[in-house]
Amino acid sequence: MVRIAHVSDLHFGTEDTVVAAALAEDLRAFAPDLLVVSGDLTQRARTHEFAAARAWLDALPFPRLAVPGNHDLPLWHLFDRAVRPLARFQRAIGAAAPLFRDRSLAVMGINTARAGTVKSGRISRDQILALTRFFAGAAPEALRVVVAHHQFIAPLASRHNAPLGRMELAVHALREARVDLLLAGHLHHAFSDDLAAHWPACGRSIVVAQAGTAISQRRGAQGNAWNAVTSDGAGLLIAVRGFRAGAFGESAASRWRHGAGGWIRVDQPLALSRDG
Repeated sequence: MVRIAHVSDLHFGTEDTVVAAALAEDLRAFAPDLLVVSGDLTQRARTHEFAAARAWLDALPFPRLAVPGNHDLPLWHLFDRAVRPLARFQRAIGAAAPLFRDRSLAVMGINTARAGTVKSGRISRDQILALTRFFAGAAPEALRVVVAHHQFIAPLASRHNAPLGRMELAVHALREARVDLLLAGHLHHAFSDDLAAHWPACGRSIVVAQAGTAISQRRGAQGNAWNAVTSDGAGLLIAVRGFRAGAFGESAASRWRHGAGGWIRVDQPLALSRDG
């Protein structure tokens, strides 16, 4: 059994301390094999915001993988934004393109934030090549996961919600690498869907899971939430855990079964094997 805690858009600097404490408690109860943070750890990439994010993460006793979001690049300090946009993130959090791999999990983080844009993101050709190389070395039985800040699909109608740039190139690499799951944030809106439904050229069903904003006061219509991801190889459960009445609890879920063409969404409850 593999457990991934997927949190996003922490936005330290605008965090709700009550929600942050409740989330830490909920994560400890879930006890993930890996904690994934899909960007926007800070509100304005200030040093004290990164320090607060690092302190909160360090209090959680789990392996973690975090990628930067557009808010993690300096906005007002133009020299840093142009010359060393990821310096503060790398000092406080770590590599901007982190990797995690064991027998049951192969996870690649991709930095999609760009200094030349304020909100939108893009995947580069070099990142697509690196993705291909990384998953070529993954264990055959491993759940294959890609993490980015910006959305791989865009079900919300807005000019700011366009899909990740160069996705028309990336979908072919994702298919050939047999990626199972794409995790992202940015929209402050939790949902899951099949990548092939939005990008038919993919030719293979890949699960996309967007996370809501975990602890920020910039909550959006759904409120604070995170994704509890569980898989035994044959089945995949993505449970959205929302904050209500002082605690996090399951508010929605999507269930998937693995088939010859990738992952198929199912309506009935899954009985996941703990020995998977």
